[in-house]
Amino acid sequence: NKSEDKTRANIYKNPSFFMKDRSEVEKCFENYQTSFIDLSMAKLINGRIVVNGDVITYLKLKELTAKRKLLMSPDANLDHKIGIITTSKGIYVAIKNKPGSSRPYTWLTDAYWVGSNKIPKVEERELLIRLNDYRMKVKESLDNKLPVLLIEEINNVRDALTANMIGILYFLFKQFPGIINLENMHSQKEIQSHREAGEGIVHRNLEWSLYKKFQQLGLVPPGLRNTIFLREKLKVARLGVINFIETEGTSTTCPYCGNKVAKKRKKYEEGKFVEHRLFCEHCGFDTKSPVSPLESVSNSDQAASYNIAKRGYKSFSKQTD
Repeated sequence: NKSEDKTRANIYKNPSFFMKDRSEVEKCFENYQTSFIDLSMAKLINGRIVVNGDVITYLKLKELTAKRKLLMSPDANLDHKIGIITTSKGIYVAIKNKPGSSRPYTWLTDAYWVGSNKIPKVEERELLIRLNDYRMKVKESLDNKLPVLLIEEINNVRDALTANMIGILYFLFKQFPGIINLENMHSQKEIQSHREAGEGIVHRNLEWSLYKKFQQLGLVPPGLRNTIFLREKLKVARLGVINFIETEGTSTTCPYCGNKVAKKRKKYEEGKFVEHRLFCEHCGFDTKSPVSPLESVSNSDQAASYNIAKRGYKSFSKQTD
């Protein structure tokens, strides 16, 4: 959204209000072309994809995940207030651990930056008040209702974000029918890692909701109840229009020449994330100054997206030969 102060952004709780007529759209939003969309914040409103149309829900999930980590961590010292910790890797919300713990802090969230869009940090004072209020509830809680209520709230927020994503993917699919390529990230090991991360990840919800949406259209096999089993045990790589791509090297492969990149370069200045860069020593491709025909690939996440699409095209071609 447009803002007079270029270092900040307006976050509207209900952006659809501003999409009712053309004058409001031109006043509050700006049009631009992009090859990549961060679906975690985007929303389809009146036939338009607003790339930061639901930042509120995204930040809410990050806050809920922080609360979940607070509940799950046996090391967290609930007598100590939650605060802001600035490190060489960025700005985090954390709480001190109990004496004798192997780590000094439990990191709860990095909610001060939203993806690569550099949307300014949420109001840290308000966030800390809410998290510390919750810390006291956890400390004083004598029953098991708190974690149950929190999981329900996390599930509701994840469902809302997933609905946004499915709406956009279906909108794009109707205009550009084809194969939808997803990273094959959902083994039982991945499921456990998601739980350990506080259930703040929407990959599994997205995959299953996407499958059900295209099942209604007859574009995926009917009646499946466990896509994870099919991929992990039977090595099924494709379910109708949904194609699963192996994850290894997707973000460390040069999109231009296909060679392995030694490492991704991350840069922080004064504790703030300012750059996420991929540089190839083989051909010189650099996401900081990408060249045609990949001039839109400007960070390693976008390079990974490109590589996933490229691998998906190759695997689909082999399957149809």
